Amino acid sequence: MAAFQALLAPERLRRVLTSSREFELAQSPVPCFVYYTTRIVSAVHPNNQGHGKMRSIRLMLSVAAATMIAAGAAYAAEIEVNTMNMGKQGMFQLEPSFVKVAPGDTVHFVAKDKGHDVETIPGMLPEGAQPFKGEMNKDISVTFTKPGVYGVKCNPHYGMGMVALVVVGDPSSNLEAAKSVKQPGKAKKVFDELFKQVVQ
Repeated sequence: MAAFQALLAPERLRRVLTSSREFELAQSPVPCFVYYTTRIVSAVHPNNQGHGKMRSIRLMLSVAAATMIAAGAAYAAEIEVNTMNMGKQGMFQLEPSFVKVAPGDTVHFVAKDKGHDVETIPGMLPEGAQPFKGEMNKDISVTFTKPGVYGVKCNPHYGMGMVALVVVGDPSSNLEAAKSVKQPGKAKKVFDELFKQVVQ
């Protein structure tokens, strides 16, 4: 994003993006690739030849590439959560056990150690969100689109505290409902600690 903004700083681009609204949009992390490419191309005078024209084309390509990178970073991210026989907090862990993402981001649950699966916990996902259930010893990627909190467990080791909390955007839609779900064994203590990390 910093590289993209730096490319837009020269006075030439200020002249290309003629209106203040256009320049304001250019500073945002979600500019349109086609729009800015077209605007910059149209700014190249048809009589420009040689080095001047080539500099304009190189500038256009640089801005286009920076736009795609910035837009991709802004729109989605992917985070890994590993199934662990032994993690930083002890045996049988989903690590990290607390994940905060934006709507549209993806969490990739990696079967790092065998003997585990991952699935949502009934009552611990926002209304309208689709539950998911991975296969034993298999990776699964989940894209979270509904804001709220999601409780995730390894089914064989649920009572041993192998759980995670995924917070997607604003957690308020189902935070209290998720807190009220009864948890078996060590899972209750783990979730008590995870909920302390949720900031509304």
